[in-house]
Amino acid sequence: MFRPRQPTLTESVEETLREELEPLWRSRLSAKDIAKTLHFGEEGRYRKLKTYHVYYYRTKFELPPRVKRQSGISRYKHQPDTIEPLSPDEVYESLNKVYLLDFPIKSMVRQSMMSRAFLWLLYYTPLRKSELYERSLGEFQIARSKEMGSYVLIDLYRKKKIVTEKKPARKVPFYLSLDAPHSHEVLDWLRYRMEQVDNNVDMLAFPISSWQAWNTVKKVFPKSYPHYYRFKYITDRASNPMVPIEDLLVETDLNIITLRRYMMTGERQRRLAFMRRRATLARLEEEP
Repeated sequence: MFRPRQPTLTESVEETLREELEPLWRSRLSAKDIAKTLHFGEEGRYRKLKTYHVYYYRTKFELPPRVKRQSGISRYKHQPDTIEPLSPDEVYESLNKVYLLDFPIKSMVRQSMMSRAFLWLLYYTPLRKSELYERSLGEFQIARSKEMGSYVLIDLYRKKKIVTEKKPARKVPFYLSLDAPHSHEVLDWLRYRMEQVDNNVDMLAFPISSWQAWNTVKKVFPKSYPHYYRFKYITDRASNPMVPIEDLLVETDLNIITLRRYMMTGERQRRLAFMRRRATLARLEEEP
């Protein structure tokens, strides 16, 4: 799994960090408060460290997770049902408020381009965040055909699949149509990234960590999170009578039981179901 580049600490400094970090972590301080307490980024032995390094060293030092996840209980503060879905144009307007493309600093423009492309991929696919940021540039293919139009083929290994010697990991590609509103931003970033790394197809398309992927979403949509878009994609397509269930099974590489767990059934979905029933009855009444 890709992690952000880490500064090199001497063994003695790293051991000191372990001694100082562990009690703060166990006391349930936030990463931001831990970084502030230990003077990350200030003059001293931790001057090269940033807030996200708290998570890196928590993993490296094998400190225990502070949240014990219980089966059947959601880990999300905001449930998918309670998040108001946005149209592509509404997403675009929100992105323009946070990730600016006309910023005078080149590095900030690069960050904005990457963040926007990553968010559009979450929005238009049912893929997990790690299924995107673990992809190399060579695993994104830009193509066009008469039958399929312009599209990006994402060549990937699906996560959470049991892999054994007799059942090795297999690639399950996903097609993203470039006819979708604002999807050209994905294409713009892939081309920019290729130029940036001198066409090295082995480089990561999105050089970010899990935490950075989460933060990318939160900056624009505070109530949202990367996995929400997986819920939304599956629910929207399962609710569309024009989409065969076979298509959804292929696109997600899930079975029907797991698909059902992803489908949102809150008040909004119940209202939509009621409205669809009314529309169906109205059509039947109009028929001779």
